Amino acid sequence: MMRETKLKELKLGLKNNSSCLVKYHKNVNRWFKQVLQELIAKHSKPFTEGDFIKECLIKAAKIMCPGSAKAFEVISFSQNTVAERASGLAANIRNQIKTKSSCFEAFSIACHESTDIGGVAQLAVFLCVCDKYFNIFEELLELVPMHGTTTGQDVFDYVYEHLQKYNLPLSKLISVATNGVPSIP
Repeated sequence: MMRETKLKELKLGLKNNSSCLVKYHKNVNRWFKQVLQELIAKHSKPFTEGDFIKECLIKAAKIMCPGSAKAFEVISFSQNTVAERASGLAANIRNQIKTKSSCFEAFSIACHESTDIGGVAQLAVFLCVCDKYFNIFEELLELVPMHGTTTGQDVFDYVYEHLQKYNLPLSKLISVATNGVPSIP
């Protein structure tokens, strides 16, 4: 009778431990996937690199831990998955800028206009911010396609529109750098 009770206790303990391992395994997979997708986005690699990284991981896992290799095969690194992760990171940065904009003491912008392969002018607006604790933040604020003309007034209008979008008041703007386009006060 005592052996049966002990056996039941051990089985119950095993069941509880295995369910914890399954939860742990799912969390590790999710974390692993997010970290690798973030690396692809941060290093400006093409979204197709995800498949290559997955292939490398599977080969390495088969050598280093053959029993766990299957876990890497179910992780998705498709172009869409990596693109969604990159979009999520960009949205997070936009939200941080909007949220922290009230704490900014001063900021400057740098604008660069060039034409892409399709003949569309692209305006890159970079933001450099200083907060009340003298922390400096630099970020690409927007990459704006400019259809039609690209006069100084057009550049100003696009920049002004995006400064408003991020709640960045002109009263805190201390410097504007451009790539030869005259800046309008």
